[in-house]
Amino acid sequence: KRVPRGVWAAYRRALPEASPGEIIGQVLTDSILRAPAVEVARARTAPTFVYEFAWQSPVRDLRAAHALEIGFVFDALDDPASERLAGTAAPAALAERMHGDWVRFAETGDPGWPTFAPGEDIRRYDTVTRDVPLPRAEALAALTR
Repeated sequence: KRVPRGVWAAYRRALPEASPGEIIGQVLTDSILRAPAVEVARARTAPTFVYEFAWQSPVRDLRAAHALEIGFVFDALDDPASERLAGTAAPAALAERMHGDWVRFAETGDPGWPTFAPGEDIRRYDTVTRDVPLPRAEALAALTR
């Protein structure tokens, strides 16, 4: 599949400090994971909650790799599978926060952050968890044209 016109420039603007390899990696990640997830979230009529796991693993330059958050969601950072991805010093407070939000969602249908709508915030989980505008929104728009 060809990358739509304007994508590389949009990603360069969104990630000015990134190397060409990092930009290629982000375009691939967004093409495979983020853009389809955002499209589904935008299409839903039921309350939909969108998050980004942004904590950077110190292990093998994984950064915030896909599925890294599983040990945090289940508050199981001491599990060997989680330690292989997150290391042995992953932030327990982040795991407690994420696990609490997932339990709250399972019990009440509300994880504790606003529902997703175009132009609105998503929840970003990191050492400081907060609601932020959808990351790289302009670049994602260029990618999905």
